[in-house]
Amino acid sequence: MEHMAKARTAAILSVAIAIFASAVILGVAQSGTTLLSTSTNVFDDRIALSAYEWPQFCGDPEFTRFSAGPAPEAPDVLWKAEIPGIQSYISAFNDKIFVTTMTQVYALDGETGETIWNTTVPSPGPWPTVYKIDEKHMVVGSSCFDPETGRLLWTSSDFSSDPAPLFAPGVYSPYEKMFYVKVKSYVQAWDFSDPDKLPKLAWSTFVPGGSSAGSGVQYGGGMVFPGSYEPRQLALDARTGRVLWDTPTKSAMLFSGAYSDGRFIRAGSHDNTLYCFNAST
Repeated sequence: MEHMAKARTAAILSVAIAIFASAVILGVAQSGTTLLSTSTNVFDDRIALSAYEWPQFCGDPEFTRFSAGPAPEAPDVLWKAEIPGIQSYISAFNDKIFVTTMTQVYALDGETGETIWNTTVPSPGPWPTVYKIDEKHMVVGSSCFDPETGRLLWTSSDFSSDPAPLFAPGVYSPYEKMFYVKVKSYVQAWDFSDPDKLPKLAWSTFVPGGSSAGSGVQYGGGMVFPGSYEPRQLALDARTGRVLWDTPTKSAMLFSGAYSDGRFIRAGSHDNTLYCFNAST
């Protein structure tokens, strides 16, 4: 863990953002500058790229980490922009790139890398990440902002999108209009049906072997899949929090999995086994 902490600290101090054609990657730029590529190989149809978004951690509620958007034909740099103290998570929606530091959130123009706005986050949490709620609302930590202007809309004293200290990301489901987080040994669902108002706790379910670190939640097919330090995988009803099934495994089920086509996949933490569950049973 000490090695990881040092590596992460070094990355925070030195990383800047670069866009390689249509793909978002990290790079290092000249301080305080934005550089535009003059190469003719850069993907020209930038308008089409606005249809493809990366609205939250891991891209979608199912954690597939996949985008159907076009890939660059060559590693030509479209632009670079340095953000001092940048964290490692990037979100992209509303034609903007969103990044955070430990205290601020930045909105960058997706075509040029120019800063459109930046503002202080009142309660960013330990791993600040930008989550799109809808076209007019985005969440960072305990606060909600207008993606177009950066205006602070509200800050909650109860809800946080990043309540856990390490490797336990939350997930927002636009289908359910719920935000799911792991708080110690409980999975919580927060109602975002009216994002102009503070979210309300919809349900809270105890997870055996749960912890604040290393065991986040994923969404898929109307279900929520929490991790556990015990050898078991659970599925909860996304609307009610009711336990739908509880399947024994050979080792702890930590970190994150992925949902696709009625299947939930997660690797066992200590048994070198990749598990694929029929999510309906």
